[in-house]
Amino acid sequence: MASPPAAAALRAPLVAATAENQAPARSIGKTSLVLLGCSSLACAGLYQVLGGNLIQSSATSESPFASLLGSDTGAGPDAAFLSATPAGSGLPANKAAPRAFLHIADTHADPFYDYTQYFVPADKISRSPALYSNKEPAATCGYDQVATILSSWNRSGGGPLCPCGHYGANPPFRVIEALGSEIARQSPEFVLWGGDFASHYEPGTNADDPCNTAKAGVKATVVLLDRKFGIRGGPIQHLFALGNNDVLPKRQPMAQGWLDEFGNYLLEQGWLLPGEMDTWTQGGFYRRNLGRGLCAIILNSNSWTENQISEEHHKNQLAWLRDSAFTSDPGCSEFLVNAHVPLGWLESGSGHHQWTNLEGAECTENSKQYRDILDVHAAAVVAELYGHINKADVRLMAANQDGEKPIKQSNADEFGDLQEDPGEDPKIVSFTVAGISRRGLNDPQFQRITLNPKKRHGITDIDIYSMKRSQ
Repeated sequence: MASPPAAAALRAPLVAATAENQAPARSIGKTSLVLLGCSSLACAGLYQVLGGNLIQSSATSESPFASLLGSDTGAGPDAAFLSATPAGSGLPANKAAPRAFLHIADTHADPFYDYTQYFVPADKISRSPALYSNKEPAATCGYDQVATILSSWNRSGGGPLCPCGHYGANPPFRVIEALGSEIARQSPEFVLWGGDFASHYEPGTNADDPCNTAKAGVKATVVLLDRKFGIRGGPIQHLFALGNNDVLPKRQPMAQGWLDEFGNYLLEQGWLLPGEMDTWTQGGFYRRNLGRGLCAIILNSNSWTENQISEEHHKNQLAWLRDSAFTSDPGCSEFLVNAHVPLGWLESGSGHHQWTNLEGAECTENSKQYRDILDVHAAAVVAELYGHINKADVRLMAANQDGEKPIKQSNADEFGDLQEDPGEDPKIVSFTVAGISRRGLNDPQFQRITLNPKKRHGITDIDIYSMKRSQ
């Protein structure tokens, strides 16, 4: 078993967000990245990409967001996402006003997080070995009901020095409690969830493990993140895409029983709509009309994930995407495509990085079939949004000719041609979000994406919010 990283490598330095002590902006094409922080004991702060505008913020009581650092959030002063821009509320009343939504993936929150067990059962996990289910079933189930997880998760956590979770490991539930409060504060029109609510190797992950714990953890995550309205009163829609860890047991095709059970749970919580259940039960995919011609296509990436492909679900989803997804609702003229594992990033598209680490994860024989359909509808696709790789990156997707390998462009704009006219360019902007779990050596992160509804729903901004911790 690998040893945990050295203590020095686990520290994230505090950068005060003041005019006297502000990190220099990093130029990214037409945007700039500025690092902000606060004096929170353990974690708070913000990365924002704001179209070249530098934002200054502080964690003082004068800040309009200082309440996120107080007890009224329910998370305490040590687990909050700081923000520097006011948020909207639901669908703008003015049809010419921008629309904003959140893109969040890979929460992986662990209800049994124990900082004294950091990397003990396995790399990237802080949990008692008795609650570890991988090649062998777990020795004990722990809390295996939603109610007991919700009432008991805060009995343990990241410890006094890092209550929001240690570097490189799946986080405690405290992080998603803080995230739920921040979703309400952000007041987006909707949230695109990129999957992987399940924490790695909870009891019930192994096929011979009878525990219900992992499934209960996924459902408990939905409850903690379920914000129906923003603080400004606007409704918030939630659209969830299944991740590879949401297949339980893991490393086998999605069982129809769990697909139906979780779909019904999402329906009860209002995260799925009654009209979406038919396609969900066929394979975990659906489409939602978001108004003004914009629709979201939610795909189950397990149909192109090695070791987890259900041939029936794959055939159902592929036929639906080809024959109905883009055409059966006359109210849909533009589309956001949301899934977990990036589609086609292993063998197609162009960008500043080649994702060879998707080898063994992406089944290219299947992903190419989906890629071919999306490329046909490139003019109608605003963007494709993914998670899984625990890194934020952008690729421009288009069919490669004659089996060409991915094009690596060292001088490419890291955020792609976000202001392109899709009608004039066959490429589709495709990007990932780093995720809430820190297992990818990232800080917990989500994206706030602003759309311009004039003529076409083009992307005008991607604001990246990141939870930070001080020393």
